[in-house]
Amino acid sequence: MPSKELYTLAKEYQECEIDKVFSESDLFAVEMNDGTPCYVSIVEGALAGYLGKKGLSAYLRLCLEESDSPPLTLAELENSQECYLVTLNNTVEDLEEKEREELEAFSISFGEGALPQFRTKRQYKFPWYLEEADEKDLILLLKAVLYAKTYFSKFGKETKDSSLNPWLESLGLEDVATTEYVPYFQQSGDSFTVSARILPDDAYSIEYPQAELKNEAMVEEFRLMKAKPGKVLYYVTFLFPDPVLSSKSPSPVFPVVEMLYDPQKHDLLDVYMVEDYEEGHVGFVSRLLDYMHQNGKPQAIHCFGERSYPLLSMLGKQIGIRIMQGSFNQELESLKEFFVLQGQEQEIGEENPDHGHVHDHNCEHHPSH
Repeated sequence: MPSKELYTLAKEYQECEIDKVFSESDLFAVEMNDGTPCYVSIVEGALAGYLGKKGLSAYLRLCLEESDSPPLTLAELENSQECYLVTLNNTVEDLEEKEREELEAFSISFGEGALPQFRTKRQYKFPWYLEEADEKDLILLLKAVLYAKTYFSKFGKETKDSSLNPWLESLGLEDVATTEYVPYFQQSGDSFTVSARILPDDAYSIEYPQAELKNEAMVEEFRLMKAKPGKVLYYVTFLFPDPVLSSKSPSPVFPVVEMLYDPQKHDLLDVYMVEDYEEGHVGFVSRLLDYMHQNGKPQAIHCFGERSYPLLSMLGKQIGIRIMQGSFNQELESLKEFFVLQGQEQEIGEENPDHGHVHDHNCEHHPSH
């Protein structure tokens, strides 16, 4: 649980009113104790430190998403974040009993409705309590942010209406207009050094598994299977927006849902959930192959959800099915929303069921953007 030092830094952070100096678009990075860059975003009453490439990509994609996107799309982006969270606008009722006891024991005074709370948020997991390493990182993060206020003020950064451009201009960089730079803070004794780092080329992308069928006899069987003329299936994947208890993690998780849908008969053919998509996507493919083995091969599969096309694209080439990226479909959106409403009764499926179709540990997974 948080130490007195962490609460003391949160108090100093509040008193400095840093959220009146930095805007949410003022992104800068702090190197954590293990060398991982943590990208800092500051909003009124809160601070988030996005961890590594996963955290950065999730943050940038959430920033760029249209506010009128489907609710489940926005929920997925929100729940895909990987970051440290500090909120500074909590009431007594918002805190856990242990947190209330700590605040009282530390005798640090915060205003009413301005109590701090600290959490760690891992990708596709519910925000959870700090571990020892998390606390050390958050202490480093808050120290760096406090230092950043003084540091950037030297370059004319005094209000959130300005940007970090005065600092960049002071470096004499010739490609500022065409290259995205991020201030990078590294601890040096009791202070910090600051340098300009280029935002990685793949910062806006995210990688998902791509399945490849390794059983050559089965590839040949499906390839020679005659497709049903005009038969199209919809293949849907999406992140379930409500957390469920995990069999592997102390924190609840947001499972991934798979749906197989017949648009011609308006018939839901299969629904399945897995706790960990990186592992459980093997079960998704196995179930799809089982369905085709029993019901025949379609001519095409239209993919909905950003995981679907990467998962099936190579498989489609192997067995002779046209895999296409589907566009927005209101019927499917309504079906997903209905499933979410009924989803409390849906159990998470067995991950990696052994159907003999896709080899998990020996399968080559080709990351696809």
